[in-house]
Amino acid sequence: MGCTGLREVSLSEGLIDIYPSAFYGCSKLQIINLPNTLSTVGGSAFSGCECLSSIRIPASVAKIENTVFSGCANLLDVGFSPETHTASAIFPSSYRNITNVVITAGTKCICDDAFGGCVSLRNVAVSQGVESIGKRAFSGCTALSYVSIADGVCSIGEQAFYECDQLSTIEIPSSVTSIGRGAFSWCSNIRSVVYPACMPMRDVFTYFFAIT
Repeated sequence: MGCTGLREVSLSEGLIDIYPSAFYGCSKLQIINLPNTLSTVGGSAFSGCECLSSIRIPASVAKIENTVFSGCANLLDVGFSPETHTASAIFPSSYRNITNVVITAGTKCICDDAFGGCVSLRNVAVSQGVESIGKRAFSGCTALSYVSIADGVCSIGEQAFYECDQLSTIEIPSSVTSIGRGAFSWCSNIRSVVYPACMPMRDVFTYFFAIT
Protein backbone atom coordinates (compact mmCIF):
# COMPACT_ATOMS: atom_id res chain seq x y z
CA MET A 1 0.00 0.00 0.00
CA GLY A 2 1.39 3.37 -1.06
CA CYS A 3 4.61 1.91 -2.56
CA THR A 4 4.83 4.64 -5.18
CA GLY A 5 8.03 3.27 -6.74
CA LEU A 6 6.75 -0.28 -7.27
CA ARG A 7 6.58 -1.19 -10.96
CA GLU A 8 6.09 -4.96 -11.21
CA VAL A 9 4.55 -7.65 -8.98
CA SER A 10 4.30 -11.42 -9.46
CA LEU A 11 2.23 -13.23 -6.83
CA SER A 12 3.07 -16.87 -6.13
CA GLU A 13 0.85 -19.85 -6.85
CA GLY A 14 -0.93 -20.90 -3.67
CA LEU A 15 -2.09 -17.40 -2.79
CA ILE A 16 -5.85 -17.40 -2.18
CA ASP A 17 -6.73 -13.85 -1.10
CA ILE A 18 -5.51 -10.34 -1.87
CA TYR A 19 -6.44 -8.14 1.07
CA PRO A 20 -8.32 -4.85 0.67
CA SER A 21 -6.12 -1.90 -0.36
CA ALA A 22 -3.10 -4.21 -0.75
CA PHE A 23 -1.64 -2.20 -3.65
CA TYR A 24 -3.63 0.99 -3.12
CA GLY A 25 -1.83 4.06 -4.43
CA CYS A 26 1.01 2.18 -6.17
CA SER A 27 0.87 4.79 -8.88
CA LYS A 28 3.78 3.45 -10.97
CA LEU A 29 2.71 -0.20 -10.95
CA GLN A 30 2.65 -1.40 -14.57
CA ILE A 31 2.66 -5.20 -14.38
CA ILE A 32 0.80 -7.50 -11.98
CA ASN A 33 0.76 -11.28 -12.42
CA LEU A 34 -2.00 -13.06 -10.50
CA PRO A 35 -1.82 -16.78 -9.58
CA ASN A 36 -4.34 -19.39 -10.73
CA THR A 37 -5.11 -20.23 -7.09
CA LEU A 38 -6.51 -16.78 -6.34
CA SER A 39 -10.08 -16.76 -5.02
CA THR A 40 -10.81 -13.28 -3.64
CA VAL A 41 -9.63 -9.77 -4.52
CA GLY A 42 -10.36 -7.31 -1.73
CA GLY A 43 -11.88 -3.86 -2.08
CA SER A 44 -9.61 -1.14 -3.52
CA ALA A 45 -6.80 -3.70 -3.89
CA PHE A 46 -5.40 -1.90 -6.95
CA SER A 47 -7.13 1.44 -6.57
CA GLY A 48 -5.07 4.36 -7.82
CA CYS A 49 -2.64 2.24 -9.88
CA GLU A 50 -2.59 4.86 -12.60
CA CYS A 51 0.06 3.22 -14.81
CA LEU A 52 -1.57 -0.21 -14.94
CA SER A 53 -2.63 -0.80 -18.56
CA SER A 54 -3.23 -4.56 -18.67
CA ILE A 55 -4.62 -7.17 -16.26
CA ARG A 56 -5.59 -10.83 -16.44
CA ILE A 57 -7.90 -12.08 -13.70
CA PRO A 58 -7.74 -15.90 -13.48
CA ALA A 59 -10.89 -18.02 -13.68
CA SER A 60 -10.29 -19.18 -10.10
CA VAL A 61 -11.40 -15.77 -8.77
CA ALA A 62 -14.91 -16.10 -7.35
CA LYS A 63 -15.21 -12.78 -5.54
CA ILE A 64 -14.14 -9.31 -6.63
CA GLU A 65 -15.04 -6.67 -4.05
CA ASN A 66 -15.98 -3.05 -4.73
CA THR A 67 -13.65 -0.43 -6.22
CA VAL A 68 -10.81 -2.92 -6.84
CA PHE A 69 -9.61 -0.97 -9.89
CA SER A 70 -11.03 2.48 -9.19
CA GLY A 71 -8.72 5.22 -10.38
CA CYS A 72 -7.02 2.90 -12.91
CA ALA A 73 -7.95 5.07 -15.85
CA ASN A 74 -5.32 3.61 -18.20
CA LEU A 75 -6.52 0.00 -18.14
CA LEU A 76 -7.10 -0.78 -21.83
CA ASP A 77 -6.43 -4.51 -22.09
CA VAL A 78 -8.31 -6.78 -19.67
CA GLY A 79 -9.00 -10.46 -19.22
CA PHE A 80 -11.57 -11.98 -16.89
CA SER A 81 -14.46 -14.42 -16.72
CA PRO A 82 -17.71 -12.50 -17.35
CA GLU A 83 -19.96 -15.23 -15.92
CA THR A 84 -21.05 -13.10 -12.95
CA HIS A 85 -19.00 -9.89 -13.21
CA THR A 86 -19.52 -6.97 -15.59
CA ALA A 87 -16.75 -4.75 -16.94
CA SER A 88 -18.38 -1.60 -15.55
CA ALA A 89 -18.49 -3.09 -12.05
CA ILE A 90 -14.88 -4.34 -12.04
CA PHE A 91 -13.32 -1.43 -13.92
CA PRO A 92 -15.50 1.60 -13.05
CA SER A 93 -12.81 4.14 -13.96
CA SER A 94 -11.75 2.63 -17.27
CA TYR A 95 -14.44 0.38 -18.75
CA ARG A 96 -15.29 3.01 -21.36
CA ASN A 97 -11.61 3.07 -22.43
CA ILE A 98 -11.08 -0.71 -22.77
CA THR A 99 -10.06 -1.62 -26.32
CA ASN A 100 -9.29 -5.33 -25.95
CA VAL A 101 -10.96 -8.10 -23.94
CA VAL A 102 -9.78 -11.66 -23.38
CA ILE A 103 -12.47 -13.97 -22.05
CA THR A 104 -10.85 -16.35 -19.57
CA ALA A 105 -10.60 -20.00 -20.60
CA GLY A 106 -13.24 -22.11 -18.86
CA THR A 107 -15.94 -19.44 -19.09
CA LYS A 108 -19.31 -21.04 -19.93
CA CYS A 109 -21.53 -17.98 -20.14
CA ILE A 110 -21.27 -14.24 -20.69
CA CYS A 111 -23.64 -12.60 -18.23
CA ASP A 112 -26.26 -9.94 -18.99
CA ASP A 113 -24.69 -6.48 -19.56
CA ALA A 114 -21.17 -7.96 -19.28
CA PHE A 115 -19.54 -5.43 -21.60
CA GLY A 116 -22.42 -2.99 -22.07
CA GLY A 117 -21.24 0.57 -22.67
CA CYS A 118 -17.60 -0.34 -23.42
CA VAL A 119 -17.57 2.29 -26.15
CA SER A 120 -13.88 1.84 -27.08
CA LEU A 121 -13.99 -1.96 -27.39
CA ARG A 122 -13.02 -2.95 -30.95
CA ASN A 123 -12.48 -6.70 -31.14
CA VAL A 124 -14.08 -9.61 -29.30
CA ALA A 125 -13.41 -13.32 -29.58
CA VAL A 126 -16.06 -15.45 -27.89
CA SER A 127 -13.90 -18.49 -27.25
CA GLN A 128 -14.50 -22.23 -27.35
CA GLY A 129 -16.40 -23.39 -24.30
CA VAL A 130 -18.78 -20.43 -24.03
CA GLU A 131 -22.35 -21.69 -24.32
CA SER A 132 -24.45 -18.54 -23.97
CA ILE A 133 -24.20 -14.80 -24.53
CA GLY A 134 -26.48 -12.85 -22.19
CA LYS A 135 -28.91 -10.02 -22.79
CA ARG A 136 -27.25 -6.72 -23.75
CA ALA A 137 -23.84 -8.37 -23.26
CA PHE A 138 -22.19 -6.03 -25.78
CA SER A 139 -24.92 -3.41 -26.06
CA GLY A 140 -23.69 0.07 -26.90
CA CYS A 141 -20.17 -1.02 -27.89
CA THR A 142 -20.19 1.55 -30.65
CA ALA A 143 -16.57 0.96 -31.77
CA LEU A 144 -16.92 -2.83 -31.98
CA SER A 145 -16.03 -3.82 -35.54
CA TYR A 146 -15.17 -7.50 -35.27
CA VAL A 147 -16.82 -10.37 -33.38
CA SER A 148 -15.80 -14.01 -33.57
CA ILE A 149 -18.30 -16.47 -32.06
CA ALA A 150 -16.89 -19.97 -31.62
CA ASP A 151 -18.89 -23.07 -32.42
CA GLY A 152 -20.48 -24.30 -29.22
CA VAL A 153 -22.46 -21.18 -28.38
CA CYS A 154 -26.11 -22.24 -28.09
CA SER A 155 -27.92 -18.99 -27.31
CA ILE A 156 -27.55 -15.27 -27.92
CA GLY A 157 -29.67 -13.03 -25.68
CA GLU A 158 -31.97 -10.15 -26.51
CA GLN A 159 -30.17 -7.02 -27.72
CA ALA A 160 -26.83 -8.76 -27.13
CA PHE A 161 -25.13 -6.56 -29.75
CA TYR A 162 -27.61 -3.68 -29.77
CA GLU A 163 -26.25 -0.48 -31.32
CA CYS A 164 -22.86 -1.94 -32.29
CA ASP A 165 -22.94 0.29 -35.33
CA GLN A 166 -19.41 -0.48 -36.58
CA LEU A 167 -20.17 -4.18 -37.08
CA SER A 168 -20.26 -5.04 -40.77
CA THR A 169 -20.22 -8.86 -40.75
CA ILE A 170 -22.00 -11.40 -38.54
CA GLU A 171 -21.35 -15.12 -38.64
CA ILE A 172 -23.56 -17.28 -36.44
CA PRO A 173 -22.25 -20.81 -35.81
CA SER A 174 -24.47 -23.82 -36.48
CA SER A 175 -24.54 -24.64 -32.74
CA VAL A 176 -26.81 -21.64 -32.05
CA THR A 177 -30.42 -22.71 -31.45
CA SER A 178 -31.80 -19.60 -29.76
CA ILE A 179 -31.42 -15.91 -30.62
CA GLY A 180 -33.18 -13.22 -28.59
CA ARG A 181 -35.24 -10.52 -30.21
CA GLY A 182 -33.25 -7.59 -31.52
CA ALA A 183 -29.90 -9.26 -30.90
CA PHE A 184 -28.32 -7.10 -33.60
CA SER A 185 -30.79 -4.24 -33.81
CA TRP A 186 -29.44 -0.80 -34.68
CA CYS A 187 -26.24 -2.31 -36.09
CA SER A 188 -26.54 0.08 -38.99
CA ASN A 189 -23.39 -0.92 -40.93
CA ILE A 190 -24.06 -4.64 -41.28
CA ARG A 191 -23.46 -5.78 -44.84
CA SER A 192 -23.12 -9.55 -44.47
CA VAL A 193 -24.94 -12.12 -42.33
CA VAL A 194 -24.00 -15.81 -42.26
CA TYR A 195 -26.46 -17.95 -40.32
CA PRO A 196 -27.30 -21.66 -39.91
CA ALA A 197 -29.13 -23.22 -42.84
CA CYS A 198 -31.79 -24.57 -40.50
CA MET A 199 -32.82 -21.03 -39.47
CA PRO A 200 -35.65 -19.59 -41.62
CA MET A 201 -34.95 -16.24 -43.28
CA ARG A 202 -37.96 -14.67 -41.53
CA ASP A 203 -36.40 -15.48 -38.16
CA VAL A 204 -33.21 -13.70 -39.16
CA PHE A 205 -35.05 -10.42 -39.65
CA THR A 206 -37.55 -10.94 -36.83
CA TYR A 207 -35.07 -11.86 -34.16
CA PHE A 208 -31.76 -10.45 -35.37
CA PHE A 209 -32.84 -6.97 -36.28
CA ALA A 210 -36.21 -6.28 -34.62
CA ILE A 211 -36.15 -2.91 -32.86
CA THR A 212 -38.66 -3.78 -30.15
